[in-house]
Amino acid sequence: MKRLRVLDLSYTRIKILPESVSNLENLTALLLKRSEESKYVPSLAKLKGLKKLDFFETGINKIPDGMEMLVKLRYLDFSLCRLDFIPDGVLRKLVNLQYLSLMFLSKTPRIK
Repeated sequence: MKRLRVLDLSYTRIKILPESVSNLENLTALLLKRSEESKYVPSLAKLKGLKKLDFFETGINKIPDGMEMLVKLRYLDFSLCRLDFIPDGVLRKLVNLQYLSLMFLSKTPRIK
């Protein structure tokens, strides 16, 4: 699966993404849309080619580790998530980001 480019787990009941997802270095899109039971995403640091992250309506409550390394990321959706805070500098480092949605969060996240 090293050549996998899109991992679409949208509308599934997956709760925890396996650590092996961190090694899918050719991934350009990770989609968990409406996987409401998803609560954990492993480090994304090695996924430097990632362009799209869709966490719309998931149970994720923290920004995944290594997200600041995703300089090619263009699309990021955390709408209807349970984010508590956004670590300082993460959004600033996503220099190619064209779409960011934080709509209808269960809490207003603090940007640290």
